[in-house]
Amino acid sequence: MYAVGLGATDPPAKTGAASPAPPVPTAQTFSLNFDFSQNAAPAPPIMSPFFSAPAPVFAGLTPGFAGLYQINFVAPTPAERVTPCTASANNLTVTLAGATSFDGVAICVGPVAQ
Repeated sequence: MYAVGLGATDPPAKTGAASPAPPVPTAQTFSLNFDFSQNAAPAPPIMSPFFSAPAPVFAGLTPGFAGLYQINFVAPTPAERVTPCTASANNLTVTLAGATSFDGVAICVGPVAQ
């Protein structure tokens, strides 16, 4: 997932300059919420095993870009069968939450190939 406005990094990156490689992590801690309800809106994290992951694998600046953050994560396997996506419906909303705000993105997932 990509985002903007996730705040300071640790160590600090130069404002307005392309981000260095390897990626510079954010100074703030974020959590992820996974909602497998069809067309769900982003929502603050619900702390339960079904909906949440403790933290993203990585949240930090994307190398070569100014001010663009990347959040690397693996979506959990849903506890129940996922409703298939259609042209007008998604089946997973991923919400990124910090200390004072949250936002998310709706995506489509399918079964893992065996």
